[in-house]
Amino acid sequence: MKRKKDGASLIIVIIIFMFISTVSIAMLSMIIGNYKARIAESKRAENLYASDSGLDVTYNVIGKNFDAATKYGYYEVQALKSQEGNPKSPNDETYRAIEDDVKELNKDIYNLQHENDSKQDKDKRKQSDIDKDIAKKRDLIEEDKQVEEILLNEEFKRAFKNFIMRTSNVKDEENIPEKLLQDSIEGHKYVSSITDNDINNINALVDTEKIIKFGIQSENNESPAPKLSVNTIDLKNLSEGSNETKGISKSDGHHEDKSFQICGQQYYDIAVTSDFYSKKDVNGIEYDSTKSSKKPSNERKLQVKYKMSVPNYKDIYSQNSTGDLKDYLALKDRALTIGGDMNITNADNLNVNGNIFVQGKEPTIKLDNSDRTYEKYHGGITISNSKSINFSKDVITRNTFNIQDEVNATIHGNLYGRNLYVGNISDGDQGFAKNSTLDLSDGTGQVVLDNDLSLKANNSTVNMKDFYGINDKNITYKDLEGKGFTSDEQNANKVKSSSSIIINGNDDKTSVNISDSVYIMGTAHIDTDKDKQNSGYQTGESGAVKKNYIAYSVPLNELEKFKYYNPLQLLDESNVFNKAKHFADYWSGKDVDSGGIKWPGYKRGNFDKDKIHSVGAIVYKEDKKPARVIMPNYEQSLEENNGDENNVYNKRVEFAKKVYEFGQYATIDDYTNTRLTTINSLMNLDKLPNEYVLKDQVNKGEYAIFNKKDEIKGKTKKIIINQYDGDKDEINDEGDDTIEINVAKKDGKYSLNAVIATDGDVSIESGITFNGSIIAKGDLNINKDSVNVNYDSDVIDRVQAKNIDTFKAVFGESIIDSTNNSNNTNTESANCNYDLNNFLENKLWKIIK
Repeated sequence: MKRKKDGASLIIVIIIFMFISTVSIAMLSMIIGNYKARIAESKRAENLYASDSGLDVTYNVIGKNFDAATKYGYYEVQALKSQEGNPKSPNDETYRAIEDDVKELNKDIYNLQHENDSKQDKDKRKQSDIDKDIAKKRDLIEEDKQVEEILLNEEFKRAFKNFIMRTSNVKDEENIPEKLLQDSIEGHKYVSSITDNDINNINALVDTEKIIKFGIQSENNESPAPKLSVNTIDLKNLSEGSNETKGISKSDGHHEDKSFQICGQQYYDIAVTSDFYSKKDVNGIEYDSTKSSKKPSNERKLQVKYKMSVPNYKDIYSQNSTGDLKDYLALKDRALTIGGDMNITNADNLNVNGNIFVQGKEPTIKLDNSDRTYEKYHGGITISNSKSINFSKDVITRNTFNIQDEVNATIHGNLYGRNLYVGNISDGDQGFAKNSTLDLSDGTGQVVLDNDLSLKANNSTVNMKDFYGINDKNITYKDLEGKGFTSDEQNANKVKSSSSIIINGNDDKTSVNISDSVYIMGTAHIDTDKDKQNSGYQTGESGAVKKNYIAYSVPLNELEKFKYYNPLQLLDESNVFNKAKHFADYWSGKDVDSGGIKWPGYKRGNFDKDKIHSVGAIVYKEDKKPARVIMPNYEQSLEENNGDENNVYNKRVEFAKKVYEFGQYATIDDYTNTRLTTINSLMNLDKLPNEYVLKDQVNKGEYAIFNKKDEIKGKTKKIIINQYDGDKDEINDEGDDTIEINVAKKDGKYSLNAVIATDGDVSIESGITFNGSIIAKGDLNINKDSVNVNYDSDVIDRVQAKNIDTFKAVFGESIIDSTNNSNNTNTESANCNYDLNNFLENKLWKIIK
C-alpha cells in the first residue's frame, strides 16, 4: 500500500472550496443583478406613473408648503419675541413671564452691585457675600434663557403644525385654512410666499395670485386630469410618551409659576392616492378624444406615502458655528460703513444692496473764503461721470450727497444727510453740474436733510416724494422764540445749519420735483460779509433762487432800513416773516423765477397748501400760469411730539436714529444736542488678537480681512480688491502701502465673500461682486465699471463663526441687545437655507389598480 503524499487532502479541500465559492458568487451575482433590474424597473415604472398620475408634483407641493410653514413659524416666533407679543399664541403669557423675571433679576443684580454705595464702612456687607448673591441671580437668568430657547422652539413647531393641518379645536390659528396642506395637494397648488404682513390672514393667500397651479393635466386635454386625494395626514411621535411639561423657575417670587408643553420629535404620515388615465389604453392604442367620446379604458390608481418631519427652529434658521454668534452694531444691516468719503467716479453699473452709511470728512469753512458757501458741500458721497448707479436701501451720510456731471443714480430707499448738492464743488461759483439725474425710489422716496438741498446745474433733475429740511438753528431773531425758535449765533457753523432749498443756477431743463409733501424749517443765506462778526445774510425764503435775491436790495417804503453787507446794501430786518413779506411785495406783479422747483400739487396742476410747510416764502409755479410767491405756512405743532409720525419732531428723532446712532434707539435730545455714536466705537482694530494672520484667511474660503494702522509707520495700508486669473483667491499683504485681495473667477463671476474691517481706505476694481459687509475708517473709492456690493448676513455669520474670538475682540464693545428696546430689529432672517431631503421622504408607492 502506497502512502499518500503529504498535503493532497488539503489541495482537494481547497479545490472543492473554490468550486463552491465560484458557484456561490455566480448565484449571488445573478440574484443581485436580478434585484437591481427589479429596482430599476420599479423606478422606471414609478417615474412613468408618477408623471402621468401627478404624484411627481405632489412631492413639490408638500415641499413648497413645508417651506411656507417654516416661514409662518418664523414670523410667529418673531411676533412672540416682539414688544407687543403674540396674544393669539398660548405661549405668550409664559414668554412674558420669563422676560419679566429676567428684568427683575437684572434689577436685583444692579441693586446688589450698588448695595454698599451709600453705607458707612461698618455697615457694609462683605463683597464676597454680595458676589455670591449676584452669581446666584445670574445662574437664574441663564436658566430662564435656556427655558426661553426651548419655548421659542415649541412656538415654532406649534405654528408649523397648525399651518400644515389646523385641527378644528384650535382657535388661535383661525387666520389659516383648517386643512391647508390637504387642500393644496388636492387642488394642485401651493402657497408661493409668505411675508410678515401675511401671517394674520393666510386665508387671503388662497384666493390670490400667490397660489400657483401645477400643470399636470394631459397635453391638449386628451385625457382627464389626474384626481389627487389625501387619504391620511397623521401626526405621530418618533417615540411613545415623548411629550413632557416644562416649568420655569420661580425666582424670589418675581412671578407665578408657569409651564408649557414640550412635544418630542414628531412627523407626519401622508398618504396620497391618484386616479388617472394614461394616453394609451390597455391594448397600447393611443387615446384620441377627437375620435371617441368614451373615456379611455386604462384607468389607474396609485398610492404614495410620505414621511414629513416637524423641524426644530434651529434646524431651519441657525448656522453651525464654533461659538455663539453676536449681533454687532458695526455689521448691522449695512453693506457699507465708511468713516471717510465715498468717491464714485467713472463707475457705470454700480449696485449696492443694503444700507449705506458714510460719515464723510468734515468740511473746513473759513469765513474769509470767497467760496465758503460751496466749501460746506465737501465730504460725504460724491458721484461723477457714472451711469446706472443703484442703491437698494437707505443712503445715510453725516455730510453731503453730491451729484456732479453725467450721473444717473437711483436710491430705492430714503436719503438722510446734511446736504444734497447737485453741482461741481471744486469749481466753486463756476461749478455747474450737467446732464445728471437722481431718483428717490422712482420719485417715491424721502429726502431728510439737516441743511440744504442745493442745485447749480444744467439739464439735471432730482425726483422725490417728500422733502424734510429739519434744522432751524439758523433762526436768530428773538421775537419768535415763543413759537419754538431759538437764538443761535454759531458763525461758520451757522452756514452749515440752514435747512432750505437753494437754486444757485440752472437752465430750463433742470428741476427739483417733490410730489407729496414738504417741510422746511430754515431759510437760505446770501454769501456776504467775510468777517468774523457775520456769516452771510439770511433771506426770507425757504425755497430760494439766486436770481430773485434782488428783492432784498430794493426799498419798498421809507420805513424800511438798509445795511451794507459787503458787497450789497440789503434790508436790515431780523424777523424772517417780515423779510418774506418784503420779498412777496417786491415780486407782486413781476416775473419771479421758480428756479425749476416743482412743489407738491404740480402733477395735479394746483397749489396744495396743506402739503407745504415752511418757515420762509417759496415761489410756486403752476403749469401755463405765472409763478407767484407763497407766504410761510408754519405751525408750532410741527415741532411737537403730538403723535403725528410725519411731522418735523419725529423726523428729527428718525434723523438722529439713522444718522447719529446707526439705527439704534434715539430721542429728540440726541438730535438737539447732536449726540453721536462714533465710528471708532464700532470697532477697535488695536485689539486684534496677536494670533490673527491675514494670509491664513485665504484657506477659509470666506474671509475676515482685518487691517489695522501701523503705529510705527503711522499709516494704514490701502486695501485693493482686484480680478485675478488664478484658480483660487489670493491675499497679498507684502506691499508697503497696499493689501491686494485678488479674486478668482467662480461660477462665471469674480465674487468675494468677506467681512472687511480696516483703519484705512478700500478700493474696488472693475467687475467685482462683494458679498458681506465693509467697515472702513478711511475712504471707499470705486472708479471702475460693473461693481456689486451686497450686504449678506449669512456670509457675515459664517465668517464670524470661523473667527469668533477675533470678532469679539474687534467689535465686542458694540453688541446690539435685542431686548433693549423696540427700535431694535430682529437679528434673524426669514431667508433660510436647508436640505428638504432631511425633512421629507418618499416612503412607499404602490399600484392599487
